[in-house]
Amino acid sequence: MLSIFFIGLALSMDAFGLSIGIGMQKIGKRTFILLPLCVAVFHFVMPMLGNSFSFFIRDILYFDPSFLMVAVFFYLSIMMFVTRNNEDNVILKSFISILFTAFSVSIDSLTVGLGLSGITNHYIASSIIFSTCAGSLTYIGLMTGKYSKKCLKKEANVFGSVLLFILAIVNLCKIFFN
Repeated sequence: MLSIFFIGLALSMDAFGLSIGIGMQKIGKRTFILLPLCVAVFHFVMPMLGNSFSFFIRDILYFDPSFLMVAVFFYLSIMMFVTRNNEDNVILKSFISILFTAFSVSIDSLTVGLGLSGITNHYIASSIIFSTCAGSLTYIGLMTGKYSKKCLKKEANVFGSVLLFILAIVNLCKIFFN
């Protein structure tokens, strides 16, 4: 199960990086609770779905679903940069935007679910570990972003935007060079 824990940490890094950038923005208490919760739920459900429908999904998915995550990173990066001087700007205003963001950082757990049967027979325990890692690291990322903003003040939005842009580029490179 130690290997499952490390896989859970690796799956959570995108959510962690994204949540740091989001935490640097003006977000409400609802987002602080809902985003980690939604990420955790998706990181539980997606590997289970991937494992359950592994043969069916492998035949249907002809594109790398990581492109969706990269698009979300680029979009949030651009939005953060464009609205960097607007103090009233609140990102992730709606529950749908929170769900979409959580879904986009959880797609990689679907692909892990496709091969989960080759790693372990404890699918539910693995998904619980993935979920716990992802939800915890998302919350830690939001808190890190929030307190970083206090130190960085106006530069926090630019820093968050650059961080998300770098994450988008890194993930794009993973897609093309792996």
